[in-house]
Amino acid sequence: MTFTFTPPPPTVTWEQFWVDVSVAQAAVWVIGFFALFTFVVKAWPFIRSFFQILDALVKLPAFIIKTDKFMDDTAESVKDIHHEVQFNNGSSVKDAVQRIENKVSKLEVSSQSLSNQLADQDKKYDSLLD
Repeated sequence: MTFTFTPPPPTVTWEQFWVDVSVAQAAVWVIGFFALFTFVVKAWPFIRSFFQILDALVKLPAFIIKTDKFMDDTAESVKDIHHEVQFNNGSSVKDAVQRIENKVSKLEVSSQSLSNQLADQDKKYDSLLD
């Protein structure tokens, strides 16, 4: 197996480069540069939007996981609330409110009865004073 060395291509100096460039070539380069610059300036909103979409797509899986966890937590909370507002033989908030309402109704009846008895006693007292 023989190994042959190939020298690198000769380097071109700037002087040689500009000597070989014609005015037409330089004009085409300048026009091309300005066309490229104009395209980038005009297309910048679309380029920025494209990269924002890519960024959102990269963040989407984490957002989905976070949203799923939030939905699971919310469903659990709703289940707990549902349990508390349904009758369940005494331990729910709804059962406790029902018991309180019943006791308040009984107290109202008792209070009315006491008020009537007091009014009767008042009448009897007034009749004795007369």
